[in-house]
Amino acid sequence: MALAGLLDSIVDFFFPPICFICGKVLQDNKNLLICKSCIEQLPFIKEPFCSMCGMPFFGDTMSHICGRCQKEPFHFDRARSIFVFEREIKKAIYCLKYNSRPLISSTLGILFTQYAQNLISKDDYDVVVPVPLHKSRLRQRGFNQSIFLAKRLAKSLNIEVDLLRLKRIKDTKPQTQLSERERKINVKGAFLCIDKEYFNNKRVLLVDDVFTTGATVNECARILKSSGAKTVDVLTLARVR
Repeated sequence: MALAGLLDSIVDFFFPPICFICGKVLQDNKNLLICKSCIEQLPFIKEPFCSMCGMPFFGDTMSHICGRCQKEPFHFDRARSIFVFEREIKKAIYCLKYNSRPLISSTLGILFTQYAQNLISKDDYDVVVPVPLHKSRLRQRGFNQSIFLAKRLAKSLNIEVDLLRLKRIKDTKPQTQLSERERKINVKGAFLCIDKEYFNNKRVLLVDDVFTTGATVNECARILKSSGAKTVDVLTLARVR
């Protein structure tokens, strides 16, 4: 134990941990690779926002249901996100998605679990479910960022996490360059729920990294609801505005 501490001290001396945003050497909380000053500058989503899909409002003074949700409600009950998908958060999520810098991924996981508790209550859910990747995409990438976030969140809230029953059965095109309509078509029929009885009357928290148009999480919510889920809420690390 003492030897491990000595080795850590030697490594910190020659390779001190630095904030991944500003590059300043971190003096404390070295497991979180971001300084207090930079945390305060992160693009957190705060009220007002749509009370259904969580879209942040700019200029409004009160939260309400947005026009999009009034016109065509989603299958999920509500969605919330921690950050706006921009600037440093956008770059950091790329590291998370491809696990190219595990320490940054770990930092995002810590921030996700810390600030999620400002948006949700563990008493509202029975199980946490990550948005799955298709097996071919998982083999190619080697890492599912949604599973990473879901497992950390479930552990912090002491809620069950299920990684097996929601499956992605269609290897869809990447959503990045598609329009909202094309995204809906692209994910239609892409997911399947096995062991449907498991979700019967359960309150599900669906976890993903980024909410763009909501097409993917909406299709997952549709499948979960058709499998008997009582409620399906969505929580993502970031949201495109």
